[in-house]
Amino acid sequence: MAKQPAKQVNKERQNVEDESAQSGSMAVGSNPQGQPEEDHVYGLASVLYHALQGVTAARKYADDARRAGAEELVEFFEECQREGSARAKQAKSLLLSYAEDAEDEDEEDDEDDEDDE
Repeated sequence: MAKQPAKQVNKERQNVEDESAQSGSMAVGSNPQGQPEEDHVYGLASVLYHALQGVTAARKYADDARRAGAEELVEFFEECQREGSARAKQAKSLLLSYAEDAEDEDEEDDEDDEDDE
């Protein structure tokens, strides 16, 4: 899967945030003022999403190459599938880990708020 230039990724992210602002809803990973927060979590979610998209595309391309009798390409696309699946598994694991950490911090904040009352 080709690496997207950072400018394009930032532009796509800004488009999503702009669309959310226009619809009156908040973008995922934004605070009420619209400032991105938890960029690392957004990054993990994005990598997971794109890895899964790549696996799906590589599966289709492998099927196409198989029908065309291009065995070298079949092997290449199957390797892409394996790599994408491994990347998706790792991103999912990290995302769950960071989500649990954030949940633990929220619980601690809630307990602190109750103690203040």
